[in-house]
Amino acid sequence: MNPLIQITSIFKILYELDNLEDKSLGERKKEQLLRRKLSGSNLGGRPKISTLKESLVIRLRNEGYSYRSIRSQTGIALSTIRRVILEGELT
Repeated sequence: MNPLIQITSIFKILYELDNLEDKSLGERKKEQLLRRKLSGSNLGGRPKISTLKESLVIRLRNEGYSYRSIRSQTGIALSTIRRVILEGELT
């Protein structure tokens, strides 16, 4: 058998094995995500701050505190404080 044909055949087999592995990995990820959705588990993403802290941020802002003083009192990031306040104004 021609060595070039053998090498080509080996690469075709390796390519197909790689495709099969990618497909099975994708299927496993989809199954895990579906299991998490059905069980109500965490699906990933950033953790949310509690509604208690959100209400504290809004209360402190309504009392006239600055974003930075709210940050020093609560330990919440400025961007999160800004987002909570903006969402609070919309509702």
